[in-house]
Amino acid sequence: MGFFEEISHNYGPETTKELKLWSTNNRKLAAALNRRIFLLEFKRQGLIPKHITSNVKSIMGLFEYNNQRLNRKIREFNDSTSKKIINLELCQVNHKIKRLELLNTQIRQSLQHLPEYMLIQYQDRLKCSFNKEFHKIKMTNLKKINNLKTTSIPNVTTQDRWIKNLSDKEIPNTVKSLLSLGSKFSVTTTKKDINIDRIIADTEYILEAIPDGRKNVQRAKVTNAVTNYIHRPKEENSLIQKWYKDTKWFLKENNNLIILNSDKGAVTVVMNEKMYNEKIQSILESKDFKRLPRDPTQTLQTKCNKYIDKLGELKYITKEQMKQMKTYNSVAPRIYGNPKVHKDGYPMRPIISSINSPMNSLSKFIADIQMKTAYDEENQYYVKDTFHFATTVNIFKLPENYTLISLDVINLFGNLDKNDIIEVLKQKWDIIKEHTNINMELFMEIILFILNNNYCVFKEKYYLQIFGCAMGSKLSPRLAQYVMDHLNGYPRSLVSRIFHTSTPMVTPSCPPDSDGADKKYNKLIYIPGLSQRLIKVMRNSSSIIVSYYNKTVRKLFSQLKDRDPDYRQSGLVYRVNCKDCTGTYIGQTRQYFGTRIKQHQSDCMKQSNTTALAQHAMSEGHQFDFDDAKILTRENNWFKRVETTNWWMRNF
Repeated sequence: MGFFEEISHNYGPETTKELKLWSTNNRKLAAALNRRIFLLEFKRQGLIPKHITSNVKSIMGLFEYNNQRLNRKIREFNDSTSKKIINLELCQVNHKIKRLELLNTQIRQSLQHLPEYMLIQYQDRLKCSFNKEFHKIKMTNLKKINNLKTTSIPNVTTQDRWIKNLSDKEIPNTVKSLLSLGSKFSVTTTKKDINIDRIIADTEYILEAIPDGRKNVQRAKVTNAVTNYIHRPKEENSLIQKWYKDTKWFLKENNNLIILNSDKGAVTVVMNEKMYNEKIQSILESKDFKRLPRDPTQTLQTKCNKYIDKLGELKYITKEQMKQMKTYNSVAPRIYGNPKVHKDGYPMRPIISSINSPMNSLSKFIADIQMKTAYDEENQYYVKDTFHFATTVNIFKLPENYTLISLDVINLFGNLDKNDIIEVLKQKWDIIKEHTNINMELFMEIILFILNNNYCVFKEKYYLQIFGCAMGSKLSPRLAQYVMDHLNGYPRSLVSRIFHTSTPMVTPSCPPDSDGADKKYNKLIYIPGLSQRLIKVMRNSSSIIVSYYNKTVRKLFSQLKDRDPDYRQSGLVYRVNCKDCTGTYIGQTRQYFGTRIKQHQSDCMKQSNTTALAQHAMSEGHQFDFDDAKILTRENNWFKRVETTNWWMRNF
C-alpha cells in the first residue's frame, strides 16, 4: 500500500487531496520564487527578457521609422514599455508567491489531525522536492540570462590593441574591455553620480538670462523636473555599468597600478606606479633640469604681476586686461607623462601642465601677439591640422622620380635653445613690431623671463628646466614655429608646419542675432531623462544650452599630476565648525583656502564684524575649529560658487 493510499484508508480521501495540493503548491512556489529572482536579475543587469522584447517588437511594427525626432520617441516608448512590463510581471509574481504561501499555511492548519511525526516526514519530503525543483529551474534561468548577456556584448566592440598592459598584473576581461574603450568613452550617468548642488548652480546661471517676469515660472518647472527625476524608481544597470563597477573595484584593490593614455594612437596604458615614477624621475634628473630648494610660485607670481603693471603703466594693455591677467592664487606647473608605446622601452613624453600657473596669462599674451597677429598663416605651406593635410594630399599628384618623405624632430620643444630663440625673434622683429606697440627690449625681456623660469613640481619636489621650452606652455609652439622657419635649406614655414602645428582652440560662436548681440553658450551635464527636459524648459533666444558627458572612462584614469594641498586650492566652497556649539559656517572664496582661513582667524582675534563667522565668535564668545576646516566643492565661476554656497547652507 502506497503513502497516499494509506492516508486515504486511515484519514479519508479529503486528507489525501489536501496533501497532494500542498505538494503541487510547493512546486509552483519554487517556480514563482525563481521567476522573481530571474526578473530582478534582468533588472539589475539592465537586460530585457526575450519574451518581452518579442512581444513589444510586434507593437513597434506599427510605426514607421522615418523621422529622427519621432524615432527617438519610439525608442523611449519601447524602453519605457519594456521596463513597465517587467515591473508589472514582478507585481504579479509577488502576488502569486503571497497567495501560494497563504494556501500552504491554510493547508498545514487543516492537517492538524495527522500525527506530528507524519507531518514532519511529509514536510521533509516536500523540502527535498522543492530544492530539486528550485535548482532545476534556477539552472535554466541562469542559462537564459547568460545567453542574453552574450548576445548583448557584441553591441560594444573592443580590440586588444586598444589597451597595453605594461604591468605585472593580470587584468580581468571586463576591466580590459572597459579600459580599451578609451578615456573619452561615456558611461550613462545615474542618480548616484549626480551632484544636486552642481545642477542647481548650472540652472540658476542659465536662468539669469531669462527675463524676471518668466524666471520664477521657469525655476518652478526646473524644480519639478529635478524632483520627479530624483524620486523615480532606481535605474537598471547596463552591461557597461557593470564593467565600470568591476573596473572601479579592481583599481581600488590594485592602487599600485597607473592608468593613462599613450602618447600616440589613443591606446590605454596600464603600468606599475613604480615604473611610471622612475621614468618621470629619470627625465627630471637629466641635464635639462635641476632641483630647486623651494617652491618659487609666490616669487614668480609677484614678478609676473609687476610685468603686467609695467605693461599697463606704459599703456600697452588696458586696465581691464591688467585685471584679467593678474593672478593671486597661482599653483606650480605639474609635470606628467604619456608613454610612447610605439617605441622600444616605452619612453615617456613629458608634459608640463601650466594651468593656473604664475606665468600662464603672460605666456598667453605674448603667444597671441606672435601667432594670432604677427605670424603668417596664409603661406602656401600652412597645414592647419591632419584633416587639412589629408585633404591636400588627396588631390596631390606626385611627379615622376619624386619620393614623398616624412621628417620628424626629436623632442622639438626640449631642444630649442633660448639664445637661438631670441636671435630669431630679433631678426623677425620688423614683422612682429607691426602687430604690437611693446618695444623690443621689454618684449624680449618678458620672453627671456618666461624661458628662464620654466619649472614644475613632481612628488612635492620642484625642478627648473634649464634647457629647452616646456611641453605644455602656450608659448612653446609659437617659438618652435619661428625657429623651425629659420632653419637653413628649407622654404619659410615649411618645416615647422609639417613638424608641429598647434593652433589655439577657438570658442564656438554663432551668427549674431538681428539686434547684433552674440548668443551665449551654457553647459549642462547630460543626464538621460532629465537634461532634455531642463533644456526645453530653459530654452530662450539669447543663449544656447549644450549638454556634456560627465561620467567617462577617464574618471577611472590615474591622477598623474601632483594634487595641490588644500591650503593652496582656490575657487571653492568650504565649511568651518564651531567648537562650542553645533553651528557651522559655510563660505566661498576665490583666494587660496589657507589664506582665507587665516583671514577668519585674524577677524576673530581682532573681533572684526566682517563675516557671520566673526560675528558669531564675537557675540557668543565661541571658538571655531579652523584646523578641521574642510573644502566642500570647487567652482571657479563666481555666480555658480555663490549658488552652490547657498545650497550647502540650506542642506548642510
